[in-house]
Amino acid sequence: MKLYVNLSDRTITASPRTRAPIQRISARRGETVTIDVCFSIHGRTGPLPAGSSIVLAAYNNPVSRTPLVLAGAYDSVIGRGTSTTYRFNAVSFGSTGLQALLGTQKQVVLNFEVRVGYEYAQVVTHPVQLVITQAAQVT
Repeated sequence: MKLYVNLSDRTITASPRTRAPIQRISARRGETVTIDVCFSIHGRTGPLPAGSSIVLAAYNNPVSRTPLVLAGAYDSVIGRGTSTTYRFNAVSFGSTGLQALLGTQKQVVLNFEVRVGYEYAQVVTHPVQLVITQAAQVT
């Protein structure tokens, strides 16, 4: 999965050219995925300042803010300049809290956001719906 974060307006988009935010992303219960994240500031795509932190988090509601999906550090940086991508290799959708919330329901909708800390700023994107569905049954 590849996501583009516009830090100027705090949105997550499907491409650097699209200004329309993503409304919904999806995953399956128990799966582990790689998520690539690219950033733009004031219309320019590129790397974050050295020492920046990036956190991917999904939570049940804005009141609890307890993450049910959490990736607290990227694993690698791919590319340079305008093609800089921050890779999160093993984002798990199988936490105990998520499993309990999903239970026997067909799906659960969480709030997904990207949190970025750089220099003296802390930017949190507007939440996107993350739909978690039951994994396919093996017979």
